[in-house]
Order: sequence, then C-alpha cells, then structure tokens
Amino acid sequence: MGLTRRQGEVLDALVRLGSSKLVARELQIEKSTVDGIVRTACARLGVRTRLQAVLAWDRSRRPVQAAAPITQIPQTTQEA
Repeated sequence: MGLTRRQGEVLDALVRLGSSKLVARELQIEKSTVDGIVRTACARLGVRTRLQAVLAWDRSRRPVQAAAPITQIPQTTQEA
C-alpha cells in the first residue's frame, strides 16, 4: 500500500488498540508522534480521516475471501 514499516506498525496497533494513547504506550513513543504518523499515512493512502486510514489498512491486510457458492433454494409446494 505504499506505507513505511513504521506507519504499518502504528496502523496495526490502532486496529488492535483503538486509541493513539494506547498505541503510543505500546510502541514507547509520544502520542504526538503517533498522530503525525497517522496523518502522513492518511496522505499516502489518499484518505481524509484516521478512521478511513485504519479501515483501509485493515482491509488491505486481510486475505481475500471467495464468495460463498450460490445454492439452489428448494421450492415449496402450496397446499390448497
């Protein structure tokens, strides 16, 4: 997705933890550093908000799942 390793680490942590404060504590960096990394990641991802960045990152990291096969629905008979 064109992000640095550190940006990926921060977004991974945001997916798991949800707040910049908790991410900063886990990664042992300042909250303002987390916020700056997220702003830069938003620009690289072409999104406007932190939520959009986290969702885009999370979706990009998940394996693509094949659609479930379509099954035929049994027809019911109507009794008169």
